[in-house]
Amino acid sequence: MKQSRNKKAKKSSAKNRFSPVQKIIFSVIITAMAIIIIMVICIPLLKSENIIKTKIDSLANYYYEEYFYENLINSKNFSGDAEKTLENYKDKGIARVLLRQLVSRSPEELRDNIKTIEEACNKDKTYVVFYPDPPYERTSYHKEYSYSCNF
Repeated sequence: MKQSRNKKAKKSSAKNRFSPVQKIIFSVIITAMAIIIIMVICIPLLKSENIIKTKIDSLANYYYEEYFYENLINSKNFSGDAEKTLENYKDKGIARVLLRQLVSRSPEELRDNIKTIEEACNKDKTYVVFYPDPPYERTSYHKEYSYSCNF
């Protein structure tokens, strides 16, 4: 019986090897290490998401300003008043423009963006909707995106 009591005493003293303060410090260290590991893994992923979104935004800006707006102004049916024409779309937006369309109308200087975007996003499910804003000039618009990307 004495031996079993000694074993129990040794086990209980082994359990109480760390003081409450030491346990708290140990917990803080483990938590901090876990946060650092998660950050090391997640930050590059977040950066790549932002890079891809920025590249898509560049394509969208070019599409609206250099292709869509330019074709609107130069079309045969254009009345000569951009405000009248675009005002109808300020709330409902101009129809969805697929990433595939943005890519097809992109200039050479933006072509280096395309491979990265195509690897990350579905060209037939990622789209942008343009909303013209007063005074309905080339750069007077805002956009809403719907991404179908692996980020």
